Amino acid sequence: MPRVALPTRRPPATSAGRVVKFALLVLVVTNVLVAPQFLVPAEAARKKPWVGVNLSLGLMSKPLDVKTAIATVKQRGFAAVKTFYPVPEVLSALAGTGLQVMTSVPNDRLFDFGKSDAAALGWLDEYIVPHTGRGTNIIGIAVGNELMGPGTGYTLVVPAMEALYRALKTRGLHRRIKVVHPQHMGFLANTYPPSKAVVDPLYVGEMSKMLAFLNRTGSFAVLNCYPFFPFKDAGGKISYDYAMYRGYKGFYDATRYYQNLMDAMLDGALWAFEKLGYPNMQYMIGEAGWPTGGNAAATMVNSKRWTAGFLARANALRGTPKRPGTPIRAFLFEMFDEDLKDTTPGQFEKHFGLHYANGTKKYELNVLGVAKNLPPSKPPRMWCVRNPTATDAAVGGGVSWACSKDGGGMDCAKIGVRCREGMKATAVYNAWFQKQGQTREACDFGGTAKVTVRNPSKGMCLLHGRPLGVK
Repeated sequence: MPRVALPTRRPPATSAGRVVKFALLVLVVTNVLVAPQFLVPAEAARKKPWVGVNLSLGLMSKPLDVKTAIATVKQRGFAAVKTFYPVPEVLSALAGTGLQVMTSVPNDRLFDFGKSDAAALGWLDEYIVPHTGRGTNIIGIAVGNELMGPGTGYTLVVPAMEALYRALKTRGLHRRIKVVHPQHMGFLANTYPPSKAVVDPLYVGEMSKMLAFLNRTGSFAVLNCYPFFPFKDAGGKISYDYAMYRGYKGFYDATRYYQNLMDAMLDGALWAFEKLGYPNMQYMIGEAGWPTGGNAAATMVNSKRWTAGFLARANALRGTPKRPGTPIRAFLFEMFDEDLKDTTPGQFEKHFGLHYANGTKKYELNVLGVAKNLPPSKPPRMWCVRNPTATDAAVGGGVSWACSKDGGGMDCAKIGVRCREGMKATAVYNAWFQKQGQTREACDFGGTAKVTVRNPSKGMCLLHGRPLGVK
């Protein structure tokens, strides 16, 4: 099965200030950051799930009553909401609800912020300060949205973040409210496998500045990850089970085992941050969702299946292969359908809601419940063995290729030394298979090999069933 990493671009789309453009992984198959206080609420400190939801009522032809919308959020069990504008009516209605709140500075205000601290302070005093003393638990402000892309003003982001942080410090709110910037995945390059991911050279300068700011202020990276987009654009090259958390057999990246697309996307970003000097950068997901209509891949069944799989993964508190045991914190996108959204990318833009625009629930969700029936974190052991129907001549050609400098480049002198003659080809084939992370195409050798879950080891001829370094 081939593996590819394709740069998939989603055209700019206006959605409550969202400009969406990103490159996502398509797969067939130094500095210590202290976690911000709101990322470790009481429930998180006890290792319990933490899932929020994006709430936008501005692109509805018949907007829901604000109090009704917020009551619906509470009823579904979400811990927090994220809004794209600091609408006073919404922020006031969130007071006393127990919901944590992240709101946003619109993209069109970033230039003013970067040029004038007074502009940032004035905005803070007008939109945020009045609510902080009235029971609205504002714990983060997103400065702009998804601006790390060509021609989208990404050089304005960090100066605006710095200005808002200074304004928060002036008002004594900088420890309570963290400054972030949600970014699409288009800042990544070389996304397969995840450990090879790097920040696109175009954005290295600004991304380095942003990470330095986040690290210095005790904040975190916010990633908007949508497996839906690479899946729909891949032309069948992405496994459905891999996209849907359905026990896909997965692949190894060195000693890390990947069974779903979201984990691979997140870890790609973490590897890229590490290569810029931030191996411990904290993160959360700012947007993640799967639409229910408007595209062949956007169905009610797929949306429910993906969302349930994602929530089960988050509820299990397993983290990702690169950050095992570090709970995934996320805001699902989004609470309600918005029928006035720009559909330049596709009609599916109107159908990301967990509820219809009239407030009706689309399907049941176990938002913060106990995860059930998760696939094991590691697959069964697998071996690559000689195909019994293959001729000696054909097998000899496969072994020669694996051991030649112009082929597999393996030093075969010590491979299979304790195996009888008939097992040596299997020993070589299996060594190559494990070295390549158990990818199916690594066990072909012109049809002379096959994958098995039955251990072929005999006597002193012991063959590994997992890549070296994996227990």
